[in-house]
Amino acid sequence: MKLAATRPEYFDTEKLGVPINDMDCVGTIVSFSSALIWISLPRQGIYLRSQEIEDYTALWRYIAYVIGCPVEGLLETKEQSKRILDSIMMHEIAPTRTSQILANNVIRSLQDQPPGYASSDFLCAGARWLNGNELCDALALPKPSIYYTALMAGQCIFFGFWCYTNRMNKSTDQKKLVVLRDIFWKIIVKGGLKGEETSFDFKYVPEYSIMTEMGGVEEAKLSKKEIEIASLKWLLMGVAVVSVVGFVVTKASLLGGRVAVWGVKSAWSMLQT
Repeated sequence: MKLAATRPEYFDTEKLGVPINDMDCVGTIVSFSSALIWISLPRQGIYLRSQEIEDYTALWRYIAYVIGCPVEGLLETKEQSKRILDSIMMHEIAPTRTSQILANNVIRSLQDQPPGYASSDFLCAGARWLNGNELCDALALPKPSIYYTALMAGQCIFFGFWCYTNRMNKSTDQKKLVVLRDIFWKIIVKGGLKGEETSFDFKYVPEYSIMTEMGGVEEAKLSKKEIEIASLKWLLMGVAVVSVVGFVVTKASLLGGRVAVWGVKSAWSMLQT
């Protein structure tokens, strides 16, 4: 509204009303709900149950209601929400030069930051794993090496292991929630905010002349890459488990084959005698 007041020709509020983009609001809701349910989580090997999908969709439907986002006929059911997501993915995703700048700046703003101290290569590997190479190529995100892609596989093994093991035991799942609340409190409130309220007013006042520029690359010299080390450990454990299982299955198959051959030979000998 401040921008409209300084430049009335930019947007005619008297004729068009308050500039609220319902499409962007709906897109934001499905980005945090249906996109996770049908795209992000499955690409990490995590598949929600039908009731979990219903519950998570209902949560974001309520959030949409609270912020004044249109719900009727759009987000009333999980099926409607998925159709909206599919429509947006098909017709609204068209990266521009500005999209490339924003995507790369997001990576640079997150690299080597606590608590995980993830490198830009690891973040790019994660972006490509979750969003696909086609979209990331359009956003001009760098292509990581096979090593960092493998680390993402290790991270997915970690997420999948804890997701499915916690799901099997309700009490364990509840204990995990308590632990995570404590961890997030320490990281966000005590660590990030130092126990004080944020001074950020959560208001963005756009200015017509301001454009986002591509940030510079600053490679931090950090010795600790907690999230990458953890992902590597889980990757190695996953490879070890698959190798052991493969070895056992192979040996069992060979043993079964030998037993079958011995049985056939024994039966043939009995028939001849």
